Amino acid sequence: MSTVPLTLSEILELAKKTLLANGCDEENASILADTIMRAERDGSVSHGLFRLPLSLIHISEPTRPY
Repeated sequence: MSTVPLTLSEILELAKKTLLANGCDEENASILADTIMRAERDGSVSHGLFRLPLSLIHISEPTRPY
């Protein structure tokens, strides 16, 4: 497996586009994408892009427990 370095603006854009493409509304997508980008910026990667797939599950299955 390889890694691809991303800038903070690329992380923000990737997260927001992914959230919007999976049914998240604009306001919440912006908030979540910003939170993901800030987590990555601050070194809290467990709450950055790592959490994006879980967020998508909760968008598609809102009643699913954590």
